Amino acid sequence: MGFICVLVSRGPVVLAEYATTSGNFTDITRKIIDKISPNDSRMSYQHEKYFFHYLVERGLTILCMTDESISSRVSFLFLDEIKRKFSVYEGRWQSAPSFSFNQEFAPVLKEQIKLFEARAGSSLDAVRGELDEVKTIMVDNIGKIINRGDKLESLVEKTETFNAQSLNFRRSTSQLHNKLWWQNCKTNIFILIVFLAVFFAFAATVCGSSFQRCPGM
Repeated sequence: MGFICVLVSRGPVVLAEYATTSGNFTDITRKIIDKISPNDSRMSYQHEKYFFHYLVERGLTILCMTDESISSRVSFLFLDEIKRKFSVYEGRWQSAPSFSFNQEFAPVLKEQIKLFEARAGSSLDAVRGELDEVKTIMVDNIGKIINRGDKLESLVEKTETFNAQSLNFRRSTSQLHNKLWWQNCKTNIFILIVFLAVFFAFAATVCGSSFQRCPGM
């Protein structure tokens, strides 16, 4: 299924939205934006097999709902692109009523969903984004949040040290690998030296110290 729906809003006021399938998905996402803080943020949440990713910038909220086939990295690249394309309405969206841009911007949302769903299957993109994975912690049940009326931002915080920790782990692993390789080389050299010493000691015993009894050596 990939991307399920996406919306652009000013707080709880939905300015444009698009859903790839029928259902109550847009109703769910509208409930979620009611709980999102207006402060600038990026966050991800999970409910069973569904994921909700959003960004808030200067009062503009862009949220998408996906299934597990779309990574958070691709989702946030998608949200950034939607934000960039919606910037043409700068100066207008700040006071526009609900769904003011839906007719002209919904086709843009549809087109971008197709492009990013194709991108999600690119192995090259997966390699490029290995250390750029969005730094979020998923909650296990967004339905409970909606029912309780809790604010989403109070339940999780981004861990800004994720990439640094990942990079340090990679470096430590590489250093350990190099250390073990060098230790293995030294062990092999030592074994070779011992073998040669034993060989020459044995040959000297059999053939004499100057090998006079073994003319062929």
